[in-house]
Amino acid sequence: MAYDPKKKVNSILRKLKRAARIPITQTQKANALKRQAWKMGENPTEPERKLVQIFNELEIEFETQKIISGKIYDFFVPSVNLLIEVDGTYWHAYGLLPEEMNAMQRKSVKNDKKKNIIAKGYGYELIRVWEHELKNDYDKVKEKVKYYATNKPLL
Repeated sequence: MAYDPKKKVNSILRKLKRAARIPITQTQKANALKRQAWKMGENPTEPERKLVQIFNELEIEFETQKIISGKIYDFFVPSVNLLIEVDGTYWHAYGLLPEEMNAMQRKSVKNDKKKNIIAKGYGYELIRVWEHELKNDYDKVKEKVKYYATNKPLL
C-alpha cells in the first residue's frame, strides 16, 4: 500500500481534536501560565531590557512577568503596587484606527483593555510605556517611571 499524506494529515487532525476535548484543570492552566511567564522572563524584548535598565539606574526593586487573574503583566513594583506594561508600537497598533489593524493587533488591543480592567479591579495602578517612547525619549520614560515608582505611597 502506498503512503497517503492526506490520510496521515487527517489522522493527526483527529488526534488533535480528541486531545482538545480533554478537560484542563485549573491547576494545569495555572502551571501553563507560570511556564509561559517564566519563558517570557527569560527572553525579554529589547524595550523590556531598556525598562530593566531604567529600574536599575533608579535603584527600584521590581518583579518581571507578574501573573494576576490569568494575565501576565511585564513588570511589577511592589513598593507602590504598580504594574508596567511595555507595548510594542506595531504589535499594540500605536496610532491605528480599528479598521486599520490586522487581526493580531485587534486581539492585542482587546487583551490590553482586559488587562487594564483586571489591574484596576485588583487595586493595582497600571501604566503603559510605548516601545517608540523608550527608543526616542528614554529620559522622559525614566522620569515617568521615577514619578510612578517612587513618589506615590502604597495605599
